[in-house]
Amino acid sequence: MTSAVWKYPITHGINEVEVPAGAEFLYVGLDQKSGEICVWALVSIDPNHVKEEVRIYLAGTGEELPFRIQKYIGTATDGIFFWHVFEIKGRVKK
Repeated sequence: MTSAVWKYPITHGINEVEVPAGAEFLYVGLDQKSGEICVWALVSIDPNHVKEEVRIYLAGTGEELPFRIQKYIGTATDGIFFWHVFEIKGRVKK
């Protein structure tokens, strides 16, 4: 199975990101060109691989997390701001 690292831009709040099933989130940071907050994931690039929708939550420091968190993905800094990224429980296969 062939793999690659893909980048997905996200914004504050809930993000629904479609990824190949089994994607593993590796890193959170700012895109080098746009300055957007992104998550990088190790994915299968098999064209027949099933896709799934992953719900990701981006919150600032001190913000209440209103969802059941499945996994902490990482933290990005943007100037004086710290942004924390979590996977919300329950992937949806497509």
